[in-house]
Amino acid sequence: MADEQLDGPDDEIWSAILACEQILEAMPTDRRSLSTLTYAYAKIGDQVQAKEYMLRLADAVIEDEDTKMALELLPKMRAIAPDEEVKDRLVKLSALSPEDGGEVVEIMDDTLEADEPAPDKPGAPSPEASAARVVVNLTGELAFAWKLQEAEELTKDEYSSVVQDLTDLSSGGDATVTISVLHVLSDRGFKNLERVLTTAARDSGMANIVLTSFQLVHEAAELLPREFMVRRGAIPYEFLGDHVLVGILNPYDADLQRDVESQLGRSCHFYLVSPADFDAAIERIDRMDDEDEKKYD
Repeated sequence: MADEQLDGPDDEIWSAILACEQILEAMPTDRRSLSTLTYAYAKIGDQVQAKEYMLRLADAVIEDEDTKMALELLPKMRAIAPDEEVKDRLVKLSALSPEDGGEVVEIMDDTLEADEPAPDKPGAPSPEASAARVVVNLTGELAFAWKLQEAEELTKDEYSSVVQDLTDLSSGGDATVTISVLHVLSDRGFKNLERVLTTAARDSGMANIVLTSFQLVHEAAELLPREFMVRRGAIPYEFLGDHVLVGILNPYDADLQRDVESQLGRSCHFYLVSPADFDAAIERIDRMDDEDEKKYD
């Protein structure tokens, strides 16, 4: 459950901490944020805060009666000094776990001081995993917004407004809406959107392309479900040998890049695209799909 995005400089870790704590203000039981904060505070050596967020994560898992997550969390909880709070959560987590639970996949590390995680290997995910991943990484979007504020591309007030819009959109649950910093800025009529794209491309080292200048290969776009593309902000648009070229809306979201490669089972090259470019590409894909359906009518 360690977040590989946090294996970087302290300023990146603190950015993630700030973003996650803001998410928790709106969604106090968001398990992804609680997990990330547990790991982040452990990385910077604040074991008190790491324990506090782990206890809150345990409470969320217990409330949701999530057996699988309970199995993942138990080894980590057992590594903490067993005071009364920890013992209480251990008892409740153990009660959720089936007696013949079998092999426990320890997604969490054995101690709060996380080891270097093994890189994910691309492969065909199960249908269950595919469905579960059509979830917006709000942490990644908030981290993107924070980086823009740090780069002085957003004022504090603009940053706060973007964060509020992102949390409102996320809680709305509309599967047809792409929840991204770039879309929020575009919808707000942000005058310096082009400069934001240039700054993000330069800072992340990811080229900013004009997707509509490329011929969108339908066979590439079909590799990802439409809902995944819309919700996560990623469009496969062309092949380069055995690799796939993918346009994305958040150049900092490493989880997105890993999930796309896992979904496709191939190595990918990622490029930053504008929100208008992204929406136009989705419309092109929809037209292609409609034309294909008419052929078989």
